[in-house]
Amino acid sequence: MRTGTGTMTRRRFLSAATVLTAGVLAGCAPMARQLARRTPSRAVEPTVPVGHRAGEAPEGAPGEGVDWARVVAIGRCETYDEAAVEATVRELVAACGGLGDIVRPGATVVIKPNMTAGGLTPTRDGRPNNETYTTHPAVVRAVAVLAREAGAERIILTEGWGDGVWADNGYEACIDALGAATLDSDEPAPAADFVSVPVPNALALDTVLLHEAIVDADVFISVPKIKCHASAGITLSIKNVFGCTPLPRYRERRRDQWRSTMHAGDLGERLPRILVDVLKARPVDFAVVDGISTIDQGEGPWIHGSNGAVVRTIKPQLLLAGRNPVALDAVGTAVMGFDPTAPGYTNPFPSSQNHIALAAAQGLGANRLAEIDVRGLSIEEARFPFTPCPRMTMDGAQRMHVALCDAARQRA
Repeated sequence: MRTGTGTMTRRRFLSAATVLTAGVLAGCAPMARQLARRTPSRAVEPTVPVGHRAGEAPEGAPGEGVDWARVVAIGRCETYDEAAVEATVRELVAACGGLGDIVRPGATVVIKPNMTAGGLTPTRDGRPNNETYTTHPAVVRAVAVLAREAGAERIILTEGWGDGVWADNGYEACIDALGAATLDSDEPAPAADFVSVPVPNALALDTVLLHEAIVDADVFISVPKIKCHASAGITLSIKNVFGCTPLPRYRERRRDQWRSTMHAGDLGERLPRILVDVLKARPVDFAVVDGISTIDQGEGPWIHGSNGAVVRTIKPQLLLAGRNPVALDAVGTAVMGFDPTAPGYTNPFPSSQNHIALAAAQGLGANRLAEIDVRGLSIEEARFPFTPCPRMTMDGAQRMHVALCDAARQRA
C-alpha cells in the first residue's frame, strides 16, 4: 500500500475551490493530526433511573436464549433536548439487551455519526444541518454516555471532512463534555497508512481500506440519520459505515469529492455490493438511528430538483436502536413506509439493488419483519411515510460534489 503523502483533504479542497481551475488542484498536502483525548469542560450528568445501571437489560426481559441480533427497539422523541434524547436512547438500549456484554471495562468505542457532505451545503429552509441531513450531537452524546457507563475508557468520534466538521455540525460542546477524541477517517495519522482489511466472500471489493483506530476498536457504533438516498435508496446504519472509507484513496481524480472509484461502472449493481463488503470489513456492534428531524426524498439538499425530487424538512420524532444493522435497517425501512425486502430497482431502491437484502443474503442479519422482534413502539405506531427518491440519471454523489464547490464559493 502507498502512504497518504500528497493526498488532499476535502476541507482543504473546499477552502481552495474559488481559486482553482475546473480540473486542476495545486498545493495538496495531508492533514496529519494525533488523536487527543480532550479534558471535559463540564461534567456529563447522565439521567440514570434509580436501581438501573447502564448496560442492563430491563427488568422482566428474557434472559439467555434471546437472539438479540433480531431485536430492534423504536421510541418516540419529540425534541433534541439532551435529557429527553438520553432518556429515550436509554430505554431503547435496555430493550435491546443493554451494552453490558458489548462494551467491556476499559474498551475503546468508536462512534460514527452521519455527516453527509460534512454538513457544508446550506439547507433549503435555513434550518441547522443537524436537524435536517446530519446526525444531531444530542443522539451521539446519549450513546457515548451509555458506553461510558458500561465501562468504555475511550470514546472516539469519527468522520471524514477534516477537523472543522465537528464545529460545522454543532459537536464542540458535546465532544468537550464527553472528553472524547475525534478522528478524521480520510487521513491515516498517526499511523503511516490505512489498514487493508480482507473481505470474506467479497461481492465487489477483496479488501477495504480503513483507519487503524476503526479496525482496532473494541466496539463500533453506527449513529446515522434516517433518510432516503438517491443512489442507494435508503441510508441508515449500513450505508453510514461507507463513510469510514478514506475518500483520498477511493477517487479517480484528486478533484473528486466523492468516492468516484466506488461509484464507477454499473452503479446500481456495484454500490450496494460495496456497502455489504464495507460492513463485512468493519462489522457494526450497535446502532442508534436519529429520526427526530430529517429530510425527505434525498440524502442532502443537493438532490432537490433532480428528476423532480423535492427535498424538505420532516419530523418523524423517532429514535431506533438495535445490535444488528441489517435487522435495524429493515425495521427503519418499514417505518419509512417501504418494504425492506423489495426487489432492486423498485421503490425505495429505484436506482439500485436492495443492499439490505444483499446483506441478509450474505448471512449478516435478518431483513424479514416476521423474523424480527420489534420492541417499544410497533412499526404501525411509528410509521412515518417518506417519499422515495426518483430514479436518477446522474449519480447523487456527483451532484454533492457540485454542491460542495458551490458552497465553497459562497463562503469565500
